[in-house]
Formats: sequence, structure tokens, C-alpha cells
Amino acid sequence: MINTAIIGLGWWGKTLVKAARERGIETFAAQTLAENKNMLDVFRHTGFPVTSSIEFGTVTLRFPIAPSEAYKAATEARATRWRPQGKDVVS
Repeated sequence: MINTAIIGLGWWGKTLVKAARERGIETFAAQTLAENKNMLDVFRHTGFPVTSSIEFGTVTLRFPIAPSEAYKAATEARATRWRPQGKDVVS
């Protein structure tokens, strides 16, 4: 399991995905409380195909981290949203 907050940290999430891929990890799993709508939205906007289940108020999410066009688009959208106008982001 990964700390659910990591994915929402932009560069850190991207770094975690890269490190996991380099080590042969293909799928992430995470848990968060069902009422934590902000964290659920973070996972749903990763660009990965997320599946989820709920038990006793805890949502378990699973998603493959294989590169895809959807992931690339979501990553660029986040970078654009947080990039100050006229500034480049170094990654």
C-alpha cells in the first residue's frame, strides 16, 4: 500500500510512479475513507484506469501504472494548472 497523500503531490507522485516502474511494480493500491472526496478525486484524476471497492467505510483503489496517453495528458494538465504564467517547470 502507498500513502494516499503521495499521489496528490504532483512531482512526488510522478517520481513515485517512475521509481515503481523501474522496480517492476505494475499496480498501485491505496485506501482512503469513503467521505474523503478530495482524495478520491485525486486518484480519479491520475490518468490511470482506477477500480475501487468499499468495505466498512474504507475505499480501496487499484490502478495499473503502465504509461498511457491518458496518464501523460493528466500529468501535463496538472503541470499546466500549477505553472506560473510565463514560467517553465523543471522536472
